[in-house]
Amino acid sequence: MCNLQVLIVEDDAVSATLHKTMLESEGHSIVGVARSEDEAIELARNKNPDLVLMDIYLEDGTSGVHAAKEMYSSYALPVIFITCGTAVEQLQELVDSDAFALIKKPVSLEELRVNLSIVMRRAAEIKQSKEQAACYEALLSQLPVAMFSVCRNNTIDWCNQAFAAVLGYASQHAFFERCSDTELLVGAEKDSLWLVDTGVRVRQDLRTASDEMVSKVLRKIECQSVGGGSECCFFILE
Repeated sequence: MCNLQVLIVEDDAVSATLHKTMLESEGHSIVGVARSEDEAIELARNKNPDLVLMDIYLEDGTSGVHAAKEMYSSYALPVIFITCGTAVEQLQELVDSDAFALIKKPVSLEELRVNLSIVMRRAAEIKQSKEQAACYEALLSQLPVAMFSVCRNNTIDWCNQAFAAVLGYASQHAFFERCSDTELLVGAEKDSLWLVDTGVRVRQDLRTASDEMVSKVLRKIECQSVGGGSECCFFILE
């Protein structure tokens, strides 16, 4: 495993020093030590670490879980939580935070070493997947065929420029400012998009930027999100 730039988020000075010593003994560098949520997010933004070692309860009652969610959402930073708690509610909160690993206090060097290896391998796989998705999206965005994808909650999570143009919008951004779910996209008298089976073409009335309805042939072509949402379906207009 390569040497890592690590951000430590821990409000207990003794624990922070211990974790710092362990990491440096493995050849890793510490980019900073934060004691609160705000300080952690600021250091993550300014120092660009490879990984974050995060305590759950921080200074002034702030939350390491909330900080981790912000770091992963904004910077895709992998987070290893360190905790002395075992409450079911706390553990479930960690599951919902996009945590990469959990280590119970007191931390052993061997346990830290193994978790670092697991987390960085997973982070590398996620990074590669996102890079491939970005290339895929860039290609689809340039196609003259109008395409969009919808999550299972009926939220539209991605469209290309051709799709926005078909419905009278100057750009994808302009479309999403006006329309974020299928209720604003499809005529109220029409059936749900989810009644369209893969490979089957149906005629669907879609609302344009000027609130007019245009009739288009809609075809579901793939059950995979381009925009990153889970359980998404791809549609094209013909």
